[in-house]
Amino acid sequence: MKTHECVTTGRRGLLAAADEIPMNALTMGLSVGCGIAVAMALPFAIGDLAAGTQLLDARVILGCIVTGLGTGLLQQVFFNPRVLGPGLAYPRRTALFGLCDLVVLVGSAWFGNWVPKDMPQAWAVFVIAYLAILAVLTLALGKAYSAQEDGYAKRLAAYRREHESENR
Repeated sequence: MKTHECVTTGRRGLLAAADEIPMNALTMGLSVGCGIAVAMALPFAIGDLAAGTQLLDARVILGCIVTGLGTGLLQQVFFNPRVLGPGLAYPRRTALFGLCDLVVLVGSAWFGNWVPKDMPQAWAVFVIAYLAILAVLTLALGKAYSAQEDGYAKRLAAYRREHESENR
């Protein structure tokens, strides 16, 4: 383990060695992805049990697994600072993640027949709704994190002023 300096706080701490980073991110991405896959398939399973139907076929399950694992891995690529580094602003990370995840979702939806393949209007609604939600979330999260960063900067400045006066 080596030490690093946090960009936001200036504090020094431990950072995993570079050769540990891909495995940690991969493990975390797969773990999160499994949870996402289960969360996606669970409503189908509950609906099938409640209605006595069988909507949950192998294609739907496989689509849920691919989407869950793909989304979990993409989360690590875009939101784990040890993968892309700290230089990319959070709103950009969110937008890039969302656009890449859209590719995963569309592929899974196509394969799993989540959206009728012969209805381009349904696909347009699916993509437009996703992009609209992504835009709103990107803007909202960007504002929230900007406000949080401002708060951190103010507290850090106050802390430094307080300790500068003590050290004089």
